Amino acid sequence: MSIRTPKKPLILSLLTFCTFTYAQPLSAQEITAEGAAELKTIFEQMLDQKQAEVSENTTRPRELKLEGEVVVEPLDTYYAITLPSVSLQYDNGTRTDIGIMALNAVPFEGDERYKMSFSVPSPIINYDATGGERSRFSIGGQKGAGIWNKNIFQFEKLDATLTDTLVTATTDNSSVIIPEMKAVYDLNNEGDRWTGPMHFEAKNIQIENPQESLKVNLGTLKMLMDVDQLTTEALASLNLASPEALEDFKAADGIDLRFSLAGLQGSKIGDDGASEEFALGNATFGFNVDGVLGDFAEIGFDFSFDGFQTNMMEGDGAELFPKSASFGIAQKNIPVNEITELAQNLPKGDPQAMMMPLMFSLPAILSEAGSYIEVKQTHARNHNYDATLDTVVRADSTAASMATAEGTLRFAGLEKVLSLLQVAASDTDKEPAELRSIRNFARNLEALKPYGRQEADPNFGFVHIFDLALDKTGAFTINGQDAMGLVMGGGAPQPGMGQPELSEPSSGEDLQ
Repeated sequence: MSIRTPKKPLILSLLTFCTFTYAQPLSAQEITAEGAAELKTIFEQMLDQKQAEVSENTTRPRELKLEGEVVVEPLDTYYAITLPSVSLQYDNGTRTDIGIMALNAVPFEGDERYKMSFSVPSPIINYDATGGERSRFSIGGQKGAGIWNKNIFQFEKLDATLTDTLVTATTDNSSVIIPEMKAVYDLNNEGDRWTGPMHFEAKNIQIENPQESLKVNLGTLKMLMDVDQLTTEALASLNLASPEALEDFKAADGIDLRFSLAGLQGSKIGDDGASEEFALGNATFGFNVDGVLGDFAEIGFDFSFDGFQTNMMEGDGAELFPKSASFGIAQKNIPVNEITELAQNLPKGDPQAMMMPLMFSLPAILSEAGSYIEVKQTHARNHNYDATLDTVVRADSTAASMATAEGTLRFAGLEKVLSLLQVAASDTDKEPAELRSIRNFARNLEALKPYGRQEADPNFGFVHIFDLALDKTGAFTINGQDAMGLVMGGGAPQPGMGQPELSEPSSGEDLQ
C-alpha cells in the first residue's frame, strides 16, 4: 500500500508533527501487535517520502540522514514509538543535527485517529564544515494536546504551546527569543471534506544582533488559515511547495489565509553613531477563495499597514512616504463550472497553445456570468495627503476593451504632494534613475490635476475628486471629460474642452 504524505519543509514538518506534549491522561484502548506493525509501516513510509522530497530539492542540495530504525512497542495502554536519529547534511559539508523523537500514541475512535504525546529534541544544532557550531535552537518548555489522523498525516485537533524558545548564532552572537508560540487546529470532517481553523501565533519576539547594534521587538506574529470543505487529499498535501493541492480546482469550497504582525519596534546604530529607529503598528497580508463548490466563486487579495514611523527618512522621503496604506482587490461572480470545463478542454503541456483559446473564451465566459473586479478599501495617507480609490471593472465581451469600469479617486493634499515632488526633483544628490522616477510621477500628477473637481475637506482644506469611467465604446473619461490623452501620455485637457475652472485656496501650498 502506498501512503501519500504532505510535502512540507523539514523543520515545519517536525515542528507541526512532533512539537508538543499531550497533557491529558491517555485512556486505555485496545493495543495490538497488528496495530503496532501498521504504525511502524506508516512512519517508515513517511520518513522515506521525506527523504525523497529533500533529495529532490536542487536549489540547496542536501540529504536527510536517518540513523537507526522506527521502533513501535505495544504497551498496556499505548504504543511507544521511537524514530531514528535525524540530521540534514549539505553538499558544502555543513549539517544540522535534529536528534531522536519519541512519541506515544493511543487509538482513538476507530483506526484512523490517535491521541498523540511527543516532544521535539532540544537543542537542534547546526554545524559548519569543520564541525564547529554555527547556530542552536532550544526549547524551554512544551505542552499541548492533539489528535493525529493517519489519512491526512497531520493533526485534526491541536492546542499546543512552546515556551522560552531560543535561537542563537555563534557566528555573530545574534539571538532570537520567543517567549511563547502557539498552534491551534480544530478541523472537522463530513466524509471527505474538512472545515476549520489552522492557526499559528508567536508573541513578544526579541531579536538582537550585537555586531550590527540591531534590536527588534515584535509584539505578535500570526498565520491564520481557515479551510472550508477541503478534501482529504488536498489537506494531506496542503503546502505552497506541493502542486497536488492545486490540481483540483474544486478541492475546497474556500480557503482564507492571513499573515499579520503587530507592535514592531526596532533600532540600529548607524555608521555615524546615531540611533536609527523604526516602528510599525500593524501589518496584514491576506488571500481568500470562497464559493468554489457553488455556481459562482470569489477570489480576493489584500494587504495593509499602519503606524509606520522612522527617523531614517529625511526631507522629501519622510514627507511623502505613507504612514498607513491598504489595498484590496476581489474578482467576484466567477463561473466555476464553465471555467473548469474550459480548463479541462485546453491542450495540455503547451502554454502557447493554451493562450489563444483563453484569450477568446475567458472574457465571454466572465461577461455572461456578470463577473467583475472590485478594488476597495484602498488608500495611502500621511500628514500631508490622503488618497483613496474605489473601482469596479466588469467583464463585457461586447465592449471595445472587453470590459467597462467606473470608480472614484479622492486625493486630498495633491498640491502639497506636487510641491514636495518639485523639491525632490531638484535634489542633485539623488541618483539619476531616482530623479527620473520622481519627475515622471510629478509629470503624471500635474497632467491628472486639471481633470479633478474640488470639494471641501476638514483636514486638508480641499480634496481633488476624479470620477473615472470606461464605457462600452472604449472611451475613458474623468469627471465626464475625455481622458484618453492622459492614458496615452498626452497630458491635461486643452482649453475649449469644457473643463471646469478650478478655484484653489491660496493656502494650498501650505497645507500640512
